[in-house]
Amino acid sequence: GVTSDRISATAGATGALLLAACFLAQAEARSVSRLLGLPAAGLALWLALALIATLTAWLWPSGQGALQQARRADGHAALLLAAQWLSQPDSPTTLPAPLQRSPQGHYRLELQRQAPHWQLHARPVGAQQADRCGTLTLTDAGQRQASGGGRCW
Repeated sequence: GVTSDRISATAGATGALLLAACFLAQAEARSVSRLLGLPAAGLALWLALALIATLTAWLWPSGQGALQQARRADGHAALLLAAQWLSQPDSPTTLPAPLQRSPQGHYRLELQRQAPHWQLHARPVGAQQADRCGTLTLTDAGQRQASGGGRCW
């Protein structure tokens, strides 16, 4: 998808920048290293480390977004499992304990019921609370919502 395309493009750009930094380091290393009192290899190492630190800081947020998106699938699965359970005749007015948490534990489920209608809410817990989508909701009419808005389903 878009994330893998961005990572691929970034990897290509990273390689080009690293290569350019190495050429620059080799060309200027002697004069700059004399000025700073470092050996040429030490200067090249510092330049490479600075480049890696900059790229890591730039890529970290997109990696976190991809992780939150993957965890969101845990909330979707939990809501669909609970909805399937609610579709059975004579289902109680509360969720059984195994359905009160998502399979991987990233969401806590709550049921609001006014017969014959219901709403299921999956509230993020732990690290997933930082997800922009917030609480995921599924209704008996099949409506899917997220408190944070956007494309969360």
